[in-house]
Amino acid sequence: MKTLDRYILRMMPLPFLGSLAVFTMILLLDQIVKLLDLVLKKGVALPVVLKILLYSLPFILALTIPMAVLVGTLLVFGRLAADLEILALKAAGISLRRILNAPILWGAALAAGMAFFNDRILPEANHRLKNLLMDVHQKRPAAQIRPGVFVRIGEVNLYSEKVDERTQRLKRVVVEVPLPGEGLRVVLADSGRFYTLPDEAIFLDLFQGQIYETDVDFPDRLRQVRFDHYRIRIDLDTRLIHRERTYRGDREKTTAMLLQEVRENRAKLATAPENVRKIHERRIAQLLVEVHKKYALAVACLVFVLLGAPLAVRLRRGGFGTAFGVAFFVFVVYYVLLISGEELGDRMLVPPAVGMWWANALFFCLALWLLYRDP
Repeated sequence: MKTLDRYILRMMPLPFLGSLAVFTMILLLDQIVKLLDLVLKKGVALPVVLKILLYSLPFILALTIPMAVLVGTLLVFGRLAADLEILALKAAGISLRRILNAPILWGAALAAGMAFFNDRILPEANHRLKNLLMDVHQKRPAAQIRPGVFVRIGEVNLYSEKVDERTQRLKRVVVEVPLPGEGLRVVLADSGRFYTLPDEAIFLDLFQGQIYETDVDFPDRLRQVRFDHYRIRIDLDTRLIHRERTYRGDREKTTAMLLQEVRENRAKLATAPENVRKIHERRIAQLLVEVHKKYALAVACLVFVLLGAPLAVRLRRGGFGTAFGVAFFVFVVYYVLLISGEELGDRMLVPPAVGMWWANALFFCLALWLLYRDP
């Protein structure tokens, strides 16, 4: 490795880490506000909230690491151009393509690390985050209630116009309680309040309302009762026990798990009737989209190195503001292309590989064009 390569490699980590810290904090702000809401309003213990934050971090890093690579590259090469070091190197007969040898090695190493991260660490973190949130919602039922939306708690469907998460008080409540057979009891109340019997059940006290109950034997009849105070018991284990659930969504699976499911669906496809084939084909497309997305985001690190260097040399500015502005525009375009490709791939309008890699292909071609037009 030449002196020039070592010189540039020493410059790359610090701007990258600084940019990574800034972008990660920006994206964490919204998550931190939600987590503070869990602590202050919903009474969830601080250690549990910190664990939620820890499990949320890998998903954010999967987005911010490619962004930080682009900003770091723009900062390094912008400073080299502003200090006329690029000009001096070119005067000595060293082309920009030669200068990029070390940054390409840096980008390739980050891409390899991101491929492992997206395949192994990110799915496990997503799985543990989902499990923990489900445990929290079971422990604190008011934590999963959103005003104006029906939610299911145990066997009960519940709706409330207003929710005070801290005191677990509800305003203008509708509760649907299933009865033996096909019967249904609907309870309307002006207000209500949750409280728990440790390790046994959740109680919902309702005040000032009416009960409407169907009769299975006489479907045309409806029983109505008025009440001042009515209590509903929901049998749940209210301890915050960290349960390991075996079911995993697509974003909680490694590449091996996704490809195994692809093989299973292809085996079913061979013997499936015509009206069912479309379902298996679409499922295969969705699984392959997730596989390609893991590696497309990883390779973006290398693509952004190739793109950021010639862009910075042309701009000839080394400030963070310029680098951030250019990187923000580039990444917004990249993310829009990525999301649209994912949607088109899921709907089988384009092959999964095309949908997930066309953003990388577009920016790679742009980077090559800028490099070969470099004077």
